[in-house]
Amino acid sequence: MAVSKIVIGSVIVVIGAGAGLYYLKNIRENQSENIRILAVTPNMVATQVPTKECHQVTTSKKVKNKNSNFFNRMFDSKKHPEYVTVTNNQEVCKTVMQESQTQSGYVVRYQFNDFIESTLVQVAPPLNTEMPLADLQKYQPILDSQNTSIQDRSANASASANSSAPVPVDH
Repeated sequence: MAVSKIVIGSVIVVIGAGAGLYYLKNIRENQSENIRILAVTPNMVATQVPTKECHQVTTSKKVKNKNSNFFNRMFDSKKHPEYVTVTNNQEVCKTVMQESQTQSGYVVRYQFNDFIESTLVQVAPPLNTEMPLADLQKYQPILDSQNTSIQDRSANASASANSSAPVPVDH
């Protein structure tokens, strides 16, 4: 009796597994592996650029007049004062950091089945085209210094900051 229950249970498990695989295979065949490119926009990145900033500084000081002597001061003090004002112009420069926008690849938004996804690539794919998902790789995903794609890094950051599911497309 116990052996027959085990045999019946095993048969049910095998039938269930086979039905599950058949269902997944049919679902997989019915879903397209193609994507449609919806938008391609330049990916702008803010960077700090050192720039030289200069301005004129004027200084003045009173110094003893070299042309002044006792005799000149006594008879012609207005033309030969004891002290004269000397003016000096000097350019003063410093390095400051300015923000600059530079392009770093392209943001590609595409539709995959019922979802809208995005990725960063070096070369812009043609807009409104259909292609296999694997072909998107030939547009060279941007890699960082650890050879991880920026898409993966930003996806991980946004997943930890916001655990929302992909956006489904309304038909």
